[in-house]
Amino acid sequence: MKKMKFAALFLSLAFTLTAVSPAMAACNSPLSRQVYNQIQVTCSHKEIVSASKDAKNLVKAERIVAQANEKIEDLVAHAQRTKKDDVAKLLDQVDKLVEKTTKQVAKLGYEVACTYTAYVVDGQTVLIDPLRVIQPR
Repeated sequence: MKKMKFAALFLSLAFTLTAVSPAMAACNSPLSRQVYNQIQVTCSHKEIVSASKDAKNLVKAERIVAQANEKIEDLVAHAQRTKKDDVAKLLDQVDKLVEKTTKQVAKLGYEVACTYTAYVVDGQTVLIDPLRVIQPR
């Protein structure tokens, strides 16, 4: 019974707000102007554009890092499949890729963190650093 009363109260409040909101917005009362001005001050166009740009840059940074991690995994897998000792070449390729990725992500306003993972390549344990994006710089 209490649930039904609560639901009825909620629905009546929702219907009232639905009916009153457009009327309040349409009228040119001091209260509606004050509410509108408060919204403008709280959330400026510049802040909205900036937040949108930050979100897009984060998506780009995460995509760049994901592609770099895939490339690192491919390089490690290739080095593990070959019979020749190519650990030095692998480490050099990974270092160059990490440096390039770090610069690209920094241009977007974010940092890259390296967390080392151990792989066995040509009988040696090698620490390779998969990347991840961390908060803005």
